[in-house]
Amino acid sequence: ERLHLAQRRRLKALQSDLSRLNLDSTPVSQPDFHLTTIPQALGAMYVLEGSTLGGAVIFKALKRN
Repeated sequence: ERLHLAQRRRLKALQSDLSRLNLDSTPVSQPDFHLTTIPQALGAMYVLEGSTLGGAVIFKALKRN
C-alpha cells in the first residue's frame, strides 16, 4: 500500500496510444504476479521504474526531434 501502485498504472495511456495508432486494443488479462519475498518485490519495482523513466527519456528525445 505504501508504494501507491494504483497511481503508477499506465494502462489508460497505453490504450490511448493504441487507439491513436489504429491498433487493436483488445483487453488482455492482467498478469498474475505472486511476489512473496522482498527481493522479488524490489526486482519488480526496479523494472517498473526503469521502464517508466526510460519512456520519459524517449518522450523528451522525440519531442526535441
